[in-house]
Amino acid sequence: MLEKGNIAIALVQQGKYNEALAIFEEAYEDHKKILGEDHPHSMMIQRNIGEALKSVGKYDEALKVLKTVYKKQKKVLGPDSPDTILTVNSIGYTLHGQNKLTEALKLLQESLEKCRIVLGPEHPSTLKVINSIAVILTQEKKYGESLKHSREVLKIQEKILGIHHNDTLSTKHNIATALFESGKLDEALKIYKEIRSKEKDSTRPDSLSTKKNMLLILTIQGKLDEALKLSKELLNAQEIVFGKRHKETFLTKISMVEILNRANKSYSAFKILREIFETADDDILNTIGKDKITEWMNGVERETGLLFSVIRRNDPGELQELFDYGRDVNSADKNESTLLHYAAANGHNRIVEVLLKNGADVNLINIKGDTALHEAAANGLLNIVMNLLKFGSMYDVRNNEGATALDLCKNENSRRLLKSVREAFAYAEVGDGRIIHTLNDLQPDELEAVQKTRNKEGKTFFQLIIMQKHKHLPNIVLDIIRGKKIVFK
Repeated sequence: MLEKGNIAIALVQQGKYNEALAIFEEAYEDHKKILGEDHPHSMMIQRNIGEALKSVGKYDEALKVLKTVYKKQKKVLGPDSPDTILTVNSIGYTLHGQNKLTEALKLLQESLEKCRIVLGPEHPSTLKVINSIAVILTQEKKYGESLKHSREVLKIQEKILGIHHNDTLSTKHNIATALFESGKLDEALKIYKEIRSKEKDSTRPDSLSTKKNMLLILTIQGKLDEALKLSKELLNAQEIVFGKRHKETFLTKISMVEILNRANKSYSAFKILREIFETADDDILNTIGKDKITEWMNGVERETGLLFSVIRRNDPGELQELFDYGRDVNSADKNESTLLHYAAANGHNRIVEVLLKNGADVNLINIKGDTALHEAAANGLLNIVMNLLKFGSMYDVRNNEGATALDLCKNENSRRLLKSVREAFAYAEVGDGRIIHTLNDLQPDELEAVQKTRNKEGKTFFQLIIMQKHKHLPNIVLDIIRGKKIVFK
């Protein structure tokens, strides 16, 4: 009997509440047969059943079970028994789960006095009651009282459990949430960041809630790059916990869409929305506003069509005006070919310059695996090849057929430049001094292009040289980059 109970408790600690519930129910039947339903151990197992029901959201069933247990415990053990007090607490937590805040608060406040006397002021169950009271007070917008309770608990937990314990971090989360709800965003964000630096499990409920609230604050404060990065972390954690088709997962994707839209990255947002439409069921789509999103997606498609028509007309002035109005510089067609792909393939030098000036991503690939550099190289467009390299194109990306930009290049001058890039990186990776000759032979424009080119790991050749920790080579190469020609004797 004890073994079943221990297995179920272990499952609860792992968050596997449904499995735990089934084992608790088996254990309870065993206890009833052998010990009787009024035995303290039987009543304890029955309370565990109520707790498990609460944890899976079956609040009505949980409340019925817990009230039955309380009635028996009060009669058999007395109202001041630790087991009876714990059951009262469970009833309070269940009422809280039902959003019956007034009733839950009254019950927990009454129970708190007994917890302090019977269990002790530093007992985990006493601290849990105080934390629950603090959460309810935050929900009732009584932020000062909430913070007072949470800080009382935090002081004890840091002393007994340490600053990295999950319970300590949960209390800090409650403090940050009270500050957030009261409009003290900077203070809340500081604590949320502190929690994230200490937590070991990014998939805990409090951890997910921390990320969600941080995301809201960063978005409100207009810190869009930081918000976008965090939204991706949150999405990864939610996919682990809930799966890819859960409502919470889709709502985070919608948050990403809103951030991208505010950052004038409407096409990136469009791609996420398209993915949502392909994978979400009707209930999810209706929750997030199917008609509104469809209308917005149609608008993005119209805007994308307009951008491509301007590029086909080779009108850099009108294109800049569209970007000034917030159009997405990385917009793409149904084949994932971006504006930059198209301009690079068609030799529109001034269009390419406008796109690069407005932050076009030079390393996006289309469905064939080609970057804009592949397109420019294949068409022998030296000026565009050079421009793309100056903006950090990755020279060694291979398309779906395994070809690099150099493999596709037929123009001799473009081939010579791309070969110089390949040599510079090959020599840099092993600290080979022949890189000096390669760089020394380049014209200033070519040298700048080679210097700013990146490999598919995002490194420049100079970063590779530094990583080799060569004694003299970095200084010699740096002199060449600065314009000094090396004279060989």
